[in-house]
Parts: sequence; structure tokens; C-alpha cells
Amino acid sequence: MNNITLNLTHDIVYNINRKFVLDLFVWQKRWKANQHHRNRFLHKCRQAGADYYFVLEALSDACRTGRNKFFMSNKELLPNFVHCIAQYFPKQQATLIEHAEEIRLLTLSNGAEIRFVHENSYVAALCGDVYVSEWAWSDNPIRLVQLALDLSMHEKWHRTFYSSRCSGDNGEAAYKRFFTLNRIQGESAFFDTVMLFDNDNFLDEENLMKAWSRKDFEELFLCRLPHARW
Repeated sequence: MNNITLNLTHDIVYNINRKFVLDLFVWQKRWKANQHHRNRFLHKCRQAGADYYFVLEALSDACRTGRNKFFMSNKELLPNFVHCIAQYFPKQQATLIEHAEEIRLLTLSNGAEIRFVHENSYVAALCGDVYVSEWAWSDNPIRLVQLALDLSMHEKWHRTFYSSRCSGDNGEAAYKRFFTLNRIQGESAFFDTVMLFDNDNFLDEENLMKAWSRKDFEELFLCRLPHARW
């Protein structure tokens, strides 16, 4: 299924905007407060609700402005974005979920296009705001990040890169090349680190510590990655 048009009704737009105002964690509110930065780079713990939030942000903005959006990650992770979007379109939810693995383009009824892109996608002559999820775990992070930068080359487009990091991921070379000195390819950026326990009621720290080694727990949930070695 190459393309599905999503019909924007008053109730759908109201529900999207209501959740974007009311249903956010404290770190998601930080991301929202900085949504108009051209460049954002987030080092996050596991289970931070990043994909959920950025789908909500992208939909809210696309409904209002008609700007094109790209969600980018490994091919295997792209259906997650479709599932996140499906919850806001109840009449088309079943179709979206059924075809999530094959959908690469959704068009809103106001003309905004939402595309789902991996590092080997063909996207010549396209452009828009990009959201790059778990770039450090991509099969080819440098190619994925470079593709995102190409899609958002014009200064009017926004770029958001976010990933959980650990010493065993694929992101070291891409980090050195694109994200050092709190910048994205030399441009100023909003940088943020989100640890699991920024919200005391989020998850059970004690049970998580039992389930993971100390090293993995600190890297994945406390974001203690030895950046100094880079």
C-alpha cells in the first residue's frame, strides 16, 4: 500500500492538540518548549516515550501548518510510527495497523505528507522536518544521519535526533562526525539528556536494577555513557 490519505476532522485535530497540551511528561514538556529549534539532539533513557511524543508533535504541527514530516530509523522500527499515528484516526486505525509494515507515505487531508524512511530509502528531491529515532542503533548510522541532514538542508526545516546510547551501539563514528560540541554538523542545537528517574513515578528503579547489569543499567537508564573518550 503506497499511500493512505488521513482525513482531518474537527474532533481528530482537537484530540491531537489536547494531548499535546495536557498529556506530557516533564521532559516531553521540555522538548515541546524547544520544538521551534532547527536542531535538537536528545540522549535519552529507555522507555522515555520519545516516539509517542514526536509523532504527537509532528501531527499537531502538520495539521496546523501543512509542513511535510519524515520519521526515520531502521526499517524494522518504522511500523512503530504508523502504530502511534493510528490511534488518532479511529476510522482508519485498522487499515493503518494491518499495513503498518508496508506503509511509506501518509497524506493528511490538508496536503501535508508524512513519510517513513530508512537509511536505504530513495527520497530524491524530497524535503521536510525530520525525526530520527534510535540513530545509534541503525545498521548504518552515518548514512541515516546524512540522509536526514540532506532532507532538511534548507534552514526552514527542523531536525530532531534522539537515541538511547550504550557502549555497544553503532553510534560512535556518527557521533564524532555530526554531533560533537553540542552542535549538529556545526550548527547550534538544543541538547537534552533524559534519565529514567526524571519522574519518580515512571518505572520501578529497584526491579530494573535487578533485571540489568550495573553497566547496562547506568548506560541505558541513567545515560552514563563515557563521552569523554570521544
